[in-house]
Amino acid sequence: STFIGLLCSYLTSYHGISLSPFRGEKYNRFFHIHSRRGSARTSAFEKLLYSVPDAVECAIEPHDVKACMYVPEEPSELVRRWLTQCHLKSGEYALLNISVRTERNTWTEQGYISTVKALRAYTGRRVVITAMPDEMEKAHHIAQMSGSAEVYAATMDIMEIASLVQGARIVVTPDTAVVHMCSALEVPMVGLYCYSETEPREWGPTHPHLCVVVSSARGKIVRDISSDEVVAAIENLMKATGHHT
Repeated sequence: STFIGLLCSYLTSYHGISLSPFRGEKYNRFFHIHSRRGSARTSAFEKLLYSVPDAVECAIEPHDVKACMYVPEEPSELVRRWLTQCHLKSGEYALLNISVRTERNTWTEQGYISTVKALRAYTGRRVVITAMPDEMEKAHHIAQMSGSAEVYAATMDIMEIASLVQGARIVVTPDTAVVHMCSALEVPMVGLYCYSETEPREWGPTHPHLCVVVSSARGKIVRDISSDEVVAAIENLMKATGHHT
């Protein structure tokens, strides 16, 4: 949203977009026109789609737009080399992301171990685990305990992660940027969300036919989600997308 506000200023537009109710005055000061159509939408992505044409008076309408993502060649080549070293190719693995920014979205190691085993069983493919550099030890422990996973080298390059997502048959991840990569790249995904009346609807995936959200209905942290719920979601999604072995 901030980027769009700055872009409007660059174009010497008198219009801005008010889309950041949870960001505070630090961001809201950029936006002084509020889209009535956008405010009526639940999804933050849809709010953006409706607010852009209202704010900058462009001819694009929301039904003409879908999420997409360009993955540059350089990080894609790095990922291809790593996959080759592991005797893997694009489309031949399932992806598990364990890194999140907040404690409330952190799941259990045992849950991840069960998920790796389920991904292996339902896809017939090996599993790749991604994690931030400070969670590499945890990632390697999950791989060791599950007995059937590769851990991608520690990286802070989000485009390398996007390239891994692009080549995966299915992705399992807590609520983080990887969810939206899956939507934009049209990769089947199981997302783990905290319990909230608005969270999955407001900040959830934008590709409902490929994405399944498992929400912690018994509490406000992802840790409350059982591994059985995630395993069932994986099985159902693989069947729905025709990728079940």
